[in-house]
Amino acid sequence: MNKFTRPLDSMPRNLMYEQTMIGALLVRGLDAYTQISKQIKSDDFSHRDYKKMWKFISRELSQGKEDVDRVRMTIYVQARTDDYDIDHQEVEQEVKDCIDSAENVGDDLQDLANDLHEVTVKRNTWNHFWESVEVFANADTSISAKNYKNVFAIAQYLLSQEDTTSTDLYVDAQEASNAHIKEIANGVTETLVPTGYPKLDSDKYLSGGLKLGSLNAICARPGNGKSAFALNLMAYYLKNNTFKGPCLSFSLEMSNKQVLQRFYSYMTGVSVSDIARGKLIESANPNQWDDLLRENEALFAHAEDKAPKLLLNDESAISLSNIERAMAQCQLNYGAVGAVFIDYLQLMDIDIKTNGTKASALGEVTKKLKNLAKKYNTVIFILCQLNRAANNDSLKPSDIKDSGSIEQDCDVIFMIGRKFKKLNYLDPSQQADDALLFVAKNRNGPVGKLEMTYNGRAMRFEENNLGNSYNNAGVTSDYS
Repeated sequence: MNKFTRPLDSMPRNLMYEQTMIGALLVRGLDAYTQISKQIKSDDFSHRDYKKMWKFISRELSQGKEDVDRVRMTIYVQARTDDYDIDHQEVEQEVKDCIDSAENVGDDLQDLANDLHEVTVKRNTWNHFWESVEVFANADTSISAKNYKNVFAIAQYLLSQEDTTSTDLYVDAQEASNAHIKEIANGVTETLVPTGYPKLDSDKYLSGGLKLGSLNAICARPGNGKSAFALNLMAYYLKNNTFKGPCLSFSLEMSNKQVLQRFYSYMTGVSVSDIARGKLIESANPNQWDDLLRENEALFAHAEDKAPKLLLNDESAISLSNIERAMAQCQLNYGAVGAVFIDYLQLMDIDIKTNGTKASALGEVTKKLKNLAKKYNTVIFILCQLNRAANNDSLKPSDIKDSGSIEQDCDVIFMIGRKFKKLNYLDPSQQADDALLFVAKNRNGPVGKLEMTYNGRAMRFEENNLGNSYNNAGVTSDYS
């Protein structure tokens, strides 16, 4: 019986992507390598010569060299072709073709890297599949656990893809209505995501919390506390195990270490600058160290067989495709995606050339983020800058910088106004500014504003408990 072998001519590959990536690295050297080195690996090259070129290039540039010695690389490739014949001139021509193909590539190689890696994912799935088929098709080979794992890997990949062919394009309204009425009769209620702020979660504003599948914005001028407010929400979700899957934090402006230092400040009340300088260890208050250890356990610790509570990403200028891939990977690895925080929107890597303006490009991003929130049944928070001319006492969605369709796509828009006062850091009672939290848009409820206090030293927002009157003057929205 003839032995079955996989049909290599159908293997997913894109030699133009591979050729262009090699050419860009040869032309631009270390700058290009720094952009893509964390994402592109040897397996992303299916062509055996391009794979050898990549190994040589990555070895040279990872050592800090500015450029690649093309002559030495040509010799390296030609000397390592024992299993097939290729002469020096043929390798030189391949190098020239790579360089020529990179002529029209833009400064940012991230999109090309994403496209190349996407082909690799498909090729790996293809290899898993045909390896298993070869085993089952050839009677003289036993079935091993590895091949069952390969089949499982295929199933995981397929489950992570959107299968529009098997999705109905419509539903019968009567069937849907009867099912929903039955849910209401049985006391089945919609799952809401509280913010942890009782007044904000009350019927006066969010009526219990945010809806799953929602896109929400946290907006403020620079230095007014939007990152701190997001951290307060994140800390509440982590401490209360609100989500089955991990929350994701994409910090485009701060490193992971800086994000953690802000959490430590929130936990202990010690300022971020003092924590960064090691003052927490030197603190005269021994309880602060105990507070840190206790709160660190409460927020981040998880059992070995449980999903992490929080996943951090500090890639600057991250692209939407990388955020989508991270969410898909989280879903595959842990079965669910928790709340997603992006700090902040205007720093994302966006395609202005295709969309014409930055506002239009950001609008495309928010539309896709809204779809991701629905797809993974979670809540996404995008942090946004406000125009410098925005009035802290009367904020509105049109104050969002490069607003475009941001105000259209978001379900809830929070806006933070600060009333700064001279702080006395020697007196703990005088360390907080007055703040106004505007619910400037609420797709499913009323708008308004809440009086709050913001302790920037401890990264804490707290509701103002003095009185129960809410002055909504100055709050404007076209989306009530």
